[in-house]
Amino acid sequence: MDTIELLNKLEVVYENYGYIIIFITSFIESSPFGWMTPGGFVLAGGGFYAFDNSINLVLVILSGMAGTWGAICAAYYLGIKIDRRKINKKHQKKRFLSAKKIVERGGGVILITSLTSNATRFWVSLAAGARRYHSKKFLLYSFVSSAFWVLLWTFSGYLVGGERTNFEKAIARLQITTWLLLGIALLAVAWAYKKEHEDTWNRDQL
Repeated sequence: MDTIELLNKLEVVYENYGYIIIFITSFIESSPFGWMTPGGFVLAGGGFYAFDNSINLVLVILSGMAGTWGAICAAYYLGIKIDRRKINKKHQKKRFLSAKKIVERGGGVILITSLTSNATRFWVSLAAGARRYHSKKFLLYSFVSSAFWVLLWTFSGYLVGGERTNFEKAIARLQITTWLLLGIALLAVAWAYKKEHEDTWNRDQL
């Protein structure tokens, strides 16, 4: 299967199941299992295919918002209900305590920034709930961060979709080189994602 054929097959998948896939991957990416799914790239794919009206751009954004903001709000209300003594695994406790420090700093900019990063999003939301952070402020800050995240990825894909013809011509010339570059790029993203998680939590312990 060449790259152009793969793009066309993915377009069919987005046409039939795009919104539910975007919702699910966006939700999972904002959970403790975010490393399992490339939610940002799925959103970018939605934007890419929305340019030619294969799917609806507004619904792509709404699906991404429902998944991202929904997961954040769920984590916040879970934090209100959870017994913190049950957070007993070493890495969980470390991340929860680091997130609690972020929440205790209290500024809106700090919270919005930490909620934008998928490395800290779930744990900061959980800690905000556990600390009984002002619910209306949290909902506002989390909405802003979710909107920024979703719009950034969606419109990145949308802009590439505007150059789809040139994009397809370029990758048609490359073929094997494209797959090698894609593999390297995915490995780099995975490494950067892992590094982001480690650096974020290590920095917050200082």
